[in-house]
Amino acid sequence: MMLERAEIFREANERVPGPPGLLAAVIGITSDMLAAARAHEWASVTADEARRRAMLDQCFAEPVKPEYSEVFAEALAVLLHMNEELTAVLMAARKTIAEEGNQALKNGPKLAHYLEVQS
Repeated sequence: MMLERAEIFREANERVPGPPGLLAAVIGITSDMLAAARAHEWASVTADEARRRAMLDQCFAEPVKPEYSEVFAEALAVLLHMNEELTAVLMAARKTIAEEGNQALKNGPKLAHYLEVQS
């Protein structure tokens, strides 16, 4: 549901000049980051994060105009939800990598013993 709202906001505002258009682009980038994270394409996530951060800085360089306040509130709610999903994917990947590292450490002595026996 939240991703549908993000897509609706993005489509409605991507051609709007100024902050609403920038925020729509940020939502699009965040959606791309989420897809890349799910595919474990971390270099892409990192590159997109730099672009996203720069756009957010531009978007909020000045106070939000009153006529954009409702649109921004909705967009920010969507963006925060997407960030939570992105963080969850990142934490799951981090846990998996940590477990794999721990397993490799446990296997080290076994491998050393095997190599000793083979020589």
